[in-house]
Amino acid sequence: MSFGPLVSADWLREHLHDSDVRVIDFRWYLLDRNGLDEYARGHIPGAVFVDLEAVTGEQDANARGRHPLPTPGQLESEMRKAGIDDNTKVVIYDDAGGSIAARLWFLLGWFGHGAQAVLDGGLQAWDGPLETSIPTPAAGSFEAGEPDRARILDFDEVCRLEGVPVLDARAGDRYRGEKEPVEPKAGHIPGAVSAPWMENLGPDGRFKSPEELRARFPALGAEDGAAVYCGYSIAVEAQKEGAELILTSFGRMMSITQMTAKKLNPVPEILEMDVQKPSDIAAAAKAIGERWDRLDGIVHSVAFAPADALGGNFLNTPWESVATALQVSAFSFKELAAGFLPLMKEHGGSLVTLDFDNSTQAWPKYDWMGVSKAALESVTRYLARDLGRYKIRVNAICAGPLATLAASGIPGFKDFEEVWEKRAPLGWSLQDKSPVGRAACVLLSDYLDATTGELLHVDGGYHAMGTELPPID
Repeated sequence: MSFGPLVSADWLREHLHDSDVRVIDFRWYLLDRNGLDEYARGHIPGAVFVDLEAVTGEQDANARGRHPLPTPGQLESEMRKAGIDDNTKVVIYDDAGGSIAARLWFLLGWFGHGAQAVLDGGLQAWDGPLETSIPTPAAGSFEAGEPDRARILDFDEVCRLEGVPVLDARAGDRYRGEKEPVEPKAGHIPGAVSAPWMENLGPDGRFKSPEELRARFPALGAEDGAAVYCGYSIAVEAQKEGAELILTSFGRMMSITQMTAKKLNPVPEILEMDVQKPSDIAAAAKAIGERWDRLDGIVHSVAFAPADALGGNFLNTPWESVATALQVSAFSFKELAAGFLPLMKEHGGSLVTLDFDNSTQAWPKYDWMGVSKAALESVTRYLARDLGRYKIRVNAICAGPLATLAASGIPGFKDFEEVWEKRAPLGWSLQDKSPVGRAACVLLSDYLDATTGELLHVDGGYHAMGTELPPID
């Protein structure tokens, strides 16, 4: 179900009484005021109050910090009390510019709900009447899924980060240590960059435009462009099937890869490899050859396009940016195949790349990344031609859109989300990456030993439909 991440007060007014919409008042205050008291004084009609403390995990007496993440059971219990089912569209509001509501928005997505939105502008944007009566919704059937732990870091993991910006979203005076109302120590984490959440908002208290926000974060040191990484789910599923893994990464992504790898069991070795550097590929192949006498499979899960190669700038993108997108996103697959061929040519194996089907369509704002993906599909076929003599199969997985951190950096990604469920006959979950992981395992295995040069669609059937699905009678 595609919904959010924001809805306007006008949208809420129009859909307030829809049977599949539930409004949650999530007001909470650091000092002095109480969210439940404010809710009792007046709230959006039909809104149910959920206390932030009720969806907060238990604090260990010796632990550092506050408000740990809840267990699946905690969130499930509170959401059922609020009348939420798995197909409910949840609208969350606060009166603090979305800074509090965003926590419940994240938790719902983290536990796999996928249909939640923050009211843009909060309670202040609501110009309709307020009510004081307390609704008693029927219990919902919400089920919390397994949380995506690749999206979080603990204290020790943050301490080990290198080359990755840590953003402090508190007010500037708290960051500088000039004012600290609750913490025992004033100031900020060493090396953290001040990025007050209030600066995400315009003068009217609503979120700034996507273009304005996209321009803000590169200036704070966050990566510009779109680096696509969907390999974690493949690693999880491959380990379930008994595969022994080695991961690669480089630069500022290395720290993120290291933290993510620690969530795998066993924790795989990570080699430094920039696919733009032939010397890195050669060094990685040598290191793997010293560890193993053969390599059975490779997953190519990397793509990049500079910011000016995305977002509707197709006609104005310079060649330098196009060349970077093509090299990293398509040519690198050939480079990996050639570099690791000596480890595979005697026994055969499988190469798998992650694609977003651009064979016949042009997608909104995908621009030169789309061209690069089309090139990747062609590279897949030519590699299948040249490597078949060694019994090496080469295939691509054309996945539907997935809600990953990388995807959030792609301008227009929301446009993909909104059309998918209307057209995919099997349905599609933006949160569930396991179908892609399992598909990769099948391609890596010997079960498809006569399949090569194929674009395997794992998209709920979207690609096969000519238009939106007809309504159900």
